[in-house]
Amino acid sequence: MSSFLFKNDQVVLDGNTQRQPSFNILVKDNRIAAVTRDPIDPRDAMVIDVGGRTLMPGLIDAHAHITGLSLSPKNLAYPPADLVLAAATYLRNSLMAGFTTIREAGGADYTIAHLLKSGTIIGPRMFYSGKALTRRGFSDAN
Repeated sequence: MSSFLFKNDQVVLDGNTQRQPSFNILVKDNRIAAVTRDPIDPRDAMVIDVGGRTLMPGLIDAHAHITGLSLSPKNLAYPPADLVLAAATYLRNSLMAGFTTIREAGGADYTIAHLLKSGTIIGPRMFYSGKALTRRGFSDAN
C-alpha cells in the first residue's frame, strides 16, 4: 500500500473551536499514522503540500437513497439504465462533497455496488440494504 504525507495543512482538533495551522499528517495503508506539527520523515510517502487548506477525515452519510428515481412507485416506468445513471451521479457528487462512506437505506442493489467496487463508477464506499420497503396500496393520489 502507499503512504502519503500531507504538509502545511490546518486541522480541527478535539477541544478546539478554531482550525489549528501548520500540521503534518502521515497516512499509511489508508490509516492516519501521525498528526503533528513536528517534521515527519517522508521515506517512501508521496508528499502533498496542502497549501494551508483544511484537511479532515471523510464524512459519512448514514441515510442516503442513491437511486432517488425509484423511491416512488410512479417512477417504476424508468428503465434500469436511468436508475444506474442517477446513482452514479449521486455517488460522484457525494464523493466530491467529502463523503467517503454512504449507508444506502433502500433502493441500490448488487449491480450498483459491483460497478462501484470495480471502479466502473466512482464514489464513496457504500453499504447497501437492497430494495426499499414501502406500504401496499400506495397510489399516485396519496
